[in-house]
Amino acid sequence: ALSHVDTVIFEKTGTLTTGKPKLVQIIALKGISEAKLLENAAIAEKFSEHPLGKALVQAACSRGLSPTDPERFEALPGLGIRALVDGEDVFLGRPNSLEKQGISISKEIREKAGSLEASGCSVILVSVGGRTEGLFVFEDELRQESRLVVQKLGELGLNIVIITGDNHAATQRMAKSIGVKELFSEKMPQEKVEIVRTLQSLGHKVAFVGEGVNDGPALAQADVGIAMGIAG
Repeated sequence: ALSHVDTVIFEKTGTLTTGKPKLVQIIALKGISEAKLLENAAIAEKFSEHPLGKALVQAACSRGLSPTDPERFEALPGLGIRALVDGEDVFLGRPNSLEKQGISISKEIREKAGSLEASGCSVILVSVGGRTEGLFVFEDELRQESRLVVQKLGELGLNIVIITGDNHAATQRMAKSIGVKELFSEKMPQEKVEIVRTLQSLGHKVAFVGEGVNDGPALAQADVGIAMGIAG
């Protein structure tokens, strides 16, 4: 099957990037302290398998916080996570994910998130009790090998595509830096599957390279699925 592949799809996080994002900025709103905001988020994300969730927990621990277990935890693939912390509903996700949950976001917060994403960062908002209380800003480094891999695959005559749930500005910036022209950003897990199916319906043989957290269905749909796993 691999010998017939003509299209290689990369899910960005943990494949082309290191998959080890770092928390670089906390923006607390409405008088809440950065420490309290981070603590609530880390408790909510304690059982998360997502790289951004793990980065939040790691950041909290490195600052001397000891996140307790949430009273309830639910992972929402492609959207974010919901947890019960100190009796209050906590939701973490991208701006459009909060809106899908019926949580209002002010114009100022949306513009701030947009400008940060345009600079290549990933932004996660946190709401507590239905109120948006802050933003977390992350950076994920490009793997040193990514440019060379894309170059070599191109020389073999393969089409290279990037699919990600991450924001468009950050994805476009990274794609340009490694020479990939075709990309799909801000996609849910099921939308990734549909893109694979569409390419297959056009006669392409597709290899999907994913980190594995949200990519199971797309890995299974592709002619060849390559799961890099947590270790990359």
